[in-house]
Amino acid sequence: MFENLPSTSDGFNYEILSQSLTALKLNTFTDNFDARRFNFDGIDRSRYFDVQSTTFSVEWFFGNRDKLFSAYAILNNEESKRLYLHLIAFRLASHFCIKLPMTYLDDTESNQAYLEIEKSKESTLNTRGVWGKLRHWDFIYKDKHYVVDCLSSLDQYLLRGQYFYHRNGVSVQPELGDFVVDGGACVGDTAVVFSNAVGPSGKIYAFDPVADHLEVLQHNIKQHSYANIVAMPYGLSNRTVDAPLMVLDKYNPGFNSTTQDVPLRTIDSLIDSGEMERVDFIKLDVEGSEMAALQGAFQSIRKFRPKMAISLYHKTDDLFELIAYLNNKHPFYDLYIGHYTIHAEETVLYCSPSNRELSHDVIFPMATNARSPLDDFSNENIQNTLNDLMRCSDPSAFLFERTQEIKKRNKNLMPLQPSGVEDVSILMPIYNHEGTLSAALNSILAQETSYSYVIYCMNDASSDGSAVLLEEYARKYPEKIRIYSNKNNLGSAKRVFYHHQPPINGKYWCILEGDDFWISNDKLQKQLEWLDANEDYTGCGSHTVIKNEITGIDGCVTPISKDWNLFDLLLHRNKLDFYTHPSSIVWRNVFLVHGFFLPPELKNDFVKGDTFLMHLMLGMGGKMHIIPERLSCYRYSGNGIWSSKSRDEQDALNDELFKNIDSVITDKYRMLLQLAGSHRFFPKPAIEL
Repeated sequence: MFENLPSTSDGFNYEILSQSLTALKLNTFTDNFDARRFNFDGIDRSRYFDVQSTTFSVEWFFGNRDKLFSAYAILNNEESKRLYLHLIAFRLASHFCIKLPMTYLDDTESNQAYLEIEKSKESTLNTRGVWGKLRHWDFIYKDKHYVVDCLSSLDQYLLRGQYFYHRNGVSVQPELGDFVVDGGACVGDTAVVFSNAVGPSGKIYAFDPVADHLEVLQHNIKQHSYANIVAMPYGLSNRTVDAPLMVLDKYNPGFNSTTQDVPLRTIDSLIDSGEMERVDFIKLDVEGSEMAALQGAFQSIRKFRPKMAISLYHKTDDLFELIAYLNNKHPFYDLYIGHYTIHAEETVLYCSPSNRELSHDVIFPMATNARSPLDDFSNENIQNTLNDLMRCSDPSAFLFERTQEIKKRNKNLMPLQPSGVEDVSILMPIYNHEGTLSAALNSILAQETSYSYVIYCMNDASSDGSAVLLEEYARKYPEKIRIYSNKNNLGSAKRVFYHHQPPINGKYWCILEGDDFWISNDKLQKQLEWLDANEDYTGCGSHTVIKNEITGIDGCVTPISKDWNLFDLLLHRNKLDFYTHPSSIVWRNVFLVHGFFLPPELKNDFVKGDTFLMHLMLGMGGKMHIIPERLSCYRYSGNGIWSSKSRDEQDALNDELFKNIDSVITDKYRMLLQLAGSHRFFPKPAIEL
């Protein structure tokens, strides 16, 4: 099957459907069923055609075929691509009609030789599970001693090579001296195999949050030859949870908790605390939590570039979402896949760090591998453009018209958006917001939207009851709320963000501070629908109510212009035309495809405030749209960083702000500034209270 690999989306769809339908018509395999795996309770399922599962798979394919093709195209060799096609066809046509390409099945001589070496007897441990009692294995294979109590044979790793990828000079496997993260270690069979691979100079961090598994794991650590395995009594995720170990009174390799908390850690937090020294190889088989574990290892992956072997089958969408995530977040990896059973389980995504470097040379306003409307103003075109600009009566209208002309000639101005876990990531900076925090959180949780979201709460060492309140909300809404707290007050939302580096993955993002709130339950739905339908827009804002808690007289931030771009910000002096309160804005995550969440310039100490952020975000070439409705509310108490300053202090900060903006923009924008005749665009305050 799939002798000729498709190179287009249409070809991809045609090949999968035609091959699957042909197999359904012609094939009825009776030797393509793993009875030990699926007949564990004595019921023979080998002749059962699961109509419901097949129907779901067909609907899933048609609903995600473009994403599947994108993931297929990312894979780095033909063998992986051919296997990928087989795996999809297997889901569509079942084990009766599709045989997966398993090369290890052909080597009967090696298989028989291994089985003669691998010896076992019933374990003396009392631990039992769905598949019965454990076995005790004790044998020497290729000069390495394996002593372990576990469920089944080690041939999955030693003979079939699961987690040990080696093809055509590409090697993704634990090697001598490596420090290995074994995510989903269960009773320790993989830990023992990895231990022998890395030798006494290496180390294995074996993670599992189940007390029954850890008891057997500790037993295996004691009887193993090398003292290089460390039991880590946690699950791996993108957040930290302190909770008791799960007690099942049995072993369960497919364990996944949905009813109670289990202890969780991020790889990044363990590296930061020194509990783990480094990481050279990451194996993740964590029953559907692979994405969360990768998010929680973001900084460590960037720092160490470990080889990785990631399970690619627990969730149906993992087959494309994990590939897209790694390609977008960590583009320095070459990606391959392997498969190790005759059924749909045990697919592994292998990540090999290549020689490609991260694109750190991002200069405002555009990353080097993206296009901006201003690219056509460069070199020989720039002088003609400037001459035309100086002669025209309305510079902003001229530039907008010119941009529209360029867009017609360049259909791919905006970078492709990543495939994130949530649709929109909501950042909530918090400092002593006990009295207003519930209103802020409730205004998000009340959103009536078809889009998924996660709230990233960043508590800047609040001294009031904010932390307790956050914990209460997180327990009630664990799938929607993530908490990041620091011990010492850092003084700004930006510092808190860069201190914690939360794994932001949404296609869109927004900020709502803990003392502001949204006043419309369909705010997100309206803004996200607009951005989905208008890909040339980077942001979507609204009008904002000002709740003045000093005078009791409310006001409103009402931008005069409904649509604008960076040219307008640079060439117009009246901030009232364009100022939009940050609580109202939803941003497209335009920097995520370049390995960042926020603009890289934001790390500079002199980059401060929402106005600067607006310039940086619109610098990617998109526009801002304003929905002329009051969708958010800003509390003015006189205690904020901005509102507590006098008018003279605010004017001085504005002067400094625009000098700093000038210092980071490109020469093309600087020439526009000079034409505008001033670096101080907005001499009047945005809001009159």
